[in-house]
Amino acid sequence: MIQQKLKFKETKIGMIPEGWEIKRIAEIGSVITGKTPPTKEAKFWGGNYPFITPTDIRDFDVRYSYHVERFLSEEWVKASKSLLPKDSVCFVCIGSTIGKMCLTKEPSFTNQQINSIMIDSKNDPKFIFYQLRNNKQRIKKEYGGGGAAKEIISKSTFETITLGLPELNEQETIASALSSLDDKIELNREMNTTLEKIGQALFKHWFIDFEFPNEKGKPYKSSGGEMVDSELGEIPEGWGIDVLPEVSLVVDCLHTKKPEMIQEGPLLLQVYNISTDGTLDFTEKYPVSEGDYREWIKNIEVKEGDCLVTNAGRVGAVAQVPVGFEGGIGRNITAIRPVGATPAYLFRYLFSSYGIGEIGRQTDQGTVLDSLNVKGIKKIRILIPRREVMDRFEEIARPVREKVERNKSENDSLMAIRDSLLPRLMSGQIRVPVG
Repeated sequence: MIQQKLKFKETKIGMIPEGWEIKRIAEIGSVITGKTPPTKEAKFWGGNYPFITPTDIRDFDVRYSYHVERFLSEEWVKASKSLLPKDSVCFVCIGSTIGKMCLTKEPSFTNQQINSIMIDSKNDPKFIFYQLRNNKQRIKKEYGGGGAAKEIISKSTFETITLGLPELNEQETIASALSSLDDKIELNREMNTTLEKIGQALFKHWFIDFEFPNEKGKPYKSSGGEMVDSELGEIPEGWGIDVLPEVSLVVDCLHTKKPEMIQEGPLLLQVYNISTDGTLDFTEKYPVSEGDYREWIKNIEVKEGDCLVTNAGRVGAVAQVPVGFEGGIGRNITAIRPVGATPAYLFRYLFSSYGIGEIGRQTDQGTVLDSLNVKGIKKIRILIPRREVMDRFEEIARPVREKVERNKSENDSLMAIRDSLLPRLMSGQIRVPVG
């Protein structure tokens, strides 16, 4: 990528390079508004075509960032005539989710809250996706609302949205540069999904099915290993059941006024930093002053291997602190530092059906919000294997988890690079050599 001194021209959407054109969406493809089949018509459901709704689109970070639960049939293809081809640009056009976007990975349908563009052959779908994403705030401000109680961008309005576009070959070159970053992000995510399945399967095999290797390297239970009754069911002889404080240090956050967030400084982890996959998400950060930080780590400064459990909001979400991170914990988070248990075992236990069941058992069911206080966390029962079994599990499981953490960290860096480049590439401030 190179930066060149180029001539720009003033347009109604701002400065764009000379040679670029302003075009309406209606001029770059066909717009289709999705619709939902009648739920009582079984013949329309259960086929091979993904049915994408706003809740299926996870966020704005990569092109194919959606996961559907429902599929539609060939009957709906005939009835609706609204099948979207691969690489159609889907744009949510209603409410607070205006601007959620994705590209279709395969022929798909959407519901009525999404306007989609089938891009013509003179334009690149990926470039249009990135350009719409870059213009999301302008689009929402200029085209959303219309005085309605609930913001909405109709199909006719959506078609009038204007974008700055270079020639097709430059579109393709720019999209390729951004796509290379998205490709690596998606690859890392796919790898992490696989690694997580491996980690979960290994834990289940060893500590739920009790098929860990015995002294002869054979599966313990199926090779006749002795089992005894316990309050959590049958467990191997010599193992025990206790509460978390017997194998870990359980530390609550500091209960004082939440400190003010500043531009840069040491971090206090918040509930939103706890990802669903057990990693920490630093898309949003809460930096505080050095003085406030020192006050908030009086109870604990979390470090590699510590586990975190949320107490309110997303009650019972679990994550593990990755290699190389040190920070404080903000409100509604409890830290659990492994002492008698190994880090990999403690995390996998809390993340397993055992841990989920125990966390649920200690959660207070409120009329409005559920909560899980530190006293409840200290009552969580934990299966305690023989130390040699935990140590052997640590040798296998911890490197798998560290790879997940490294991939996540790399993705955070890649997304920061991509998001920094996006506005400059989409406005022509940075130009890429066109082959």
